Amino acid sequence: MKVKINDNSIEVDKDSNVFDALKAAKINPETVLVKRNNKLIPHDAALKDNDHIQTVTVISGG
Repeated sequence: MKVKINDNSIEVDKDSNVFDALKAAKINPETVLVKRNNKLIPHDAALKDNDHIQTVTVISGG
């Protein structure tokens, strides 16, 4: 199925979740939060064909 992450379309397996899509897009899941419809979603959330998700980079400092 097709999923759009930010402005990039990728192909993932039918039963993929957010974590799987991030890995397929070569995005380190530990460095981003993910939003769908302007709401944060967990990395284990299921995806549907033609979903559009956005990543928000996590920044920490000290």
